[in-house]
Amino acid sequence: MPDLRTLSTVELSVDGPAPRRQGASFYADPVAWLVTDAVEAALRDAGERVRAAAAETGVLSVSREATKLTMRQLATAGGRVSPMKFAGASAGSIAGVPCIVFGLQGPSMVLSMPPADGRAVAQLVARSWLAAENCRYVVLNEHEAVGENGHVVRSSVVDLPTG
Repeated sequence: MPDLRTLSTVELSVDGPAPRRQGASFYADPVAWLVTDAVEAALRDAGERVRAAAAETGVLSVSREATKLTMRQLATAGGRVSPMKFAGASAGSIAGVPCIVFGLQGPSMVLSMPPADGRAVAQLVARSWLAAENCRYVVLNEHEAVGENGHVVRSSVVDLPTG
């Protein structure tokens, strides 16, 4: 199977809690929004051809921590908890929120493991999706918690070389 070709790579980091942001009608964990911001920058840098192919773009995210903050808040919440928080706590939101925001309709997956351990698996899955023509592009995201409250997200847009 051919190697992946990287069309763009972006790294975003925050030194402190990931920024909170609410969609018009849904809640998502702050890490999901940070990943979404990185995906936006990676798609922008990849060019118009990639942005125009949203229906054929997959998303694969790798993170050991994912939505741990929101999961912890749910576990320790007293009284009534909004059902929207349960959806926002799903680890899948670190792939799903970018799909919703940018209309990405290819396959999506989250690998719940450290990026260093999951990188080869993520690349293999991306190559498989692309070779089987399940999508034309894949956005690969890696999230890591850094220190007490920091976060780093790396997003790359990849495809298979043609010819």
